[in-house]
Amino acid sequence: KLIRLGGARGNAIGVPRRAVLENQRPFARLRAHNARATDARQPLVRARHSARGIGGRPLQARGYTRVKQIGQGAFGRATLVHNKTGDAYVVKEVPLATLTATEREMARTEIEVLRTLRHQNVIRYVDHFEDSSALYIVMQYADSGDLGKVLKGLKKPLPEAQILQIFVQVCMALQHVHEQQILHRDLK
Repeated sequence: KLIRLGGARGNAIGVPRRAVLENQRPFARLRAHNARATDARQPLVRARHSARGIGGRPLQARGYTRVKQIGQGAFGRATLVHNKTGDAYVVKEVPLATLTATEREMARTEIEVLRTLRHQNVIRYVDHFEDSSALYIVMQYADSGDLGKVLKGLKKPLPEAQILQIFVQVCMALQHVHEQQILHRDLK
């Protein structure tokens, strides 16, 4: 199970839920929610290029079923979806009509950045597609929510050793991002 850092806008760094809730080795690999993924370098869903309007049809055309909205951010919303085999993903829906040309370019750049990141502590990019009204980014689902909410829900503070384990995993993810010459400007 994964815990996403930051809010619902889809920050791409995650830590394993067990690293927060149990005493776990700091370098333990994350378990992807989709256990059938054999090669993280290959998208699990191939993009098809015909879609109609926002509100579920583009998702259905690509084999996704909308489950529920799980967040809202400045640039769009995050929606939990299932694919045809029942695997859970998050689709970040970015309405294009509300974006300036610069913001549209930034959203497309985000896709290219996400495609290049392959690390055990980085939420995995799966697919993307676009129609006339929105851009859709399909990502691995952090099924335990975000780290802030998990920490707030704990009955007692974490031991210092567990805090250090989480910190190390976050630092490893950031190091990977920086090695790709990418600066993450939205950590929370």
